[in-house]
Amino acid sequence: MNLANDSAASRDIYDWDYVLWEVRLMLLASGFFIYLGVFLLSHWLSSWISATYRALSGTEKAFWNTHMTRGLFAVQSCGAGLWALFIDPVFQTDQVYSQQKWSWFHCLIA
Repeated sequence: MNLANDSAASRDIYDWDYVLWEVRLMLLASGFFIYLGVFLLSHWLSSWISATYRALSGTEKAFWNTHMTRGLFAVQSCGAGLWALFIDPVFQTDQVYSQQKWSWFHCLIA
């Protein structure tokens, strides 16, 4: 993945070269499969736990699972935004032009 250097610290996912299309496409595919897994896990858990879910039609079940996936995405996005606003020291110094390595990761996964 064209890491910056070969040390153990550079193997961190945030140190990858996000300009390369190989890295971007791999992260986009990873994000797709992560949220597909959330969608399928939502179906499985809801079928197992909720009697209301079992009574829904197929279309309503798909909407239910989509809302569960969207909710997890909202939690992830809010967590990243709150981290950037209140904790990250680089963003504290310059809110307009600063950028961290994890921001590329979050944007490509989302």
